[in-house]
Amino acid sequence: MTQPVRALVVGAGAVGQVYARHLQLGGAEVTLFVREAYRASAARGFTLYPLNAARPRQPVRFEPAAVIARPDEVAARRFDLVILTVASPALAGAWLRDLIAAAGDATIVALQPGLDDRDVILAAGAPAERLVSGMITLIGYAAPLPGETGFAEPSTAYWFPPLAPCALSGPRADRVVRALRAGQLPARRVADAARASAFPSAILMPYLVALETAGWSFEALCLP
Repeated sequence: MTQPVRALVVGAGAVGQVYARHLQLGGAEVTLFVREAYRASAARGFTLYPLNAARPRQPVRFEPAAVIARPDEVAARRFDLVILTVASPALAGAWLRDLIAAAGDATIVALQPGLDDRDVILAAGAPAERLVSGMITLIGYAAPLPGETGFAEPSTAYWFPPLAPCALSGPRADRVVRALRAGQLPARRVADAARASAFPSAILMPYLVALETAGWSFEALCLP
């Protein structure tokens, strides 16, 4: 029997919540790594609104298998994937080196967009052969925005723009792509995620402009 992918998602903001939920939908066992101050709230889980769904105002729940906050807790477990969803500035500090050292042979997935972020992660001890670079293409926000209706409670809403799957590159990218696709998160392997990000960025910017013009209303944006 095939063992489920064991994924550690670092960060529980909008991006972390979405990637964690879709990995779990694909059968992965998902643990969150957060600061100690957020451990209890993260353990309670999250409500999300997937706007690509047939019923986009229908809330869904994500509850992690576990929540941890220290490198020794990482070392006490075994993970196949460690997915970094924190912002680029958060990569600074000793915590990242300690986390990577504790992660054993896990594949490190870096979703940070900064040009120098890959070098920062390599300098923190991630071997190049274990590092997968990716690009976030989803749009996520704290719903409801002013004037939005139909949300049962304030939470994270997110949307996957068409023609812009998450691009991933690196020696171990195939397994990451399979795990994300299994959970219905659009993803594809590319030769170089940084170069491949140019086209999705070009696709994404008009959507953002259109959303702003439509008053950040997906209903108004989608009207013929």
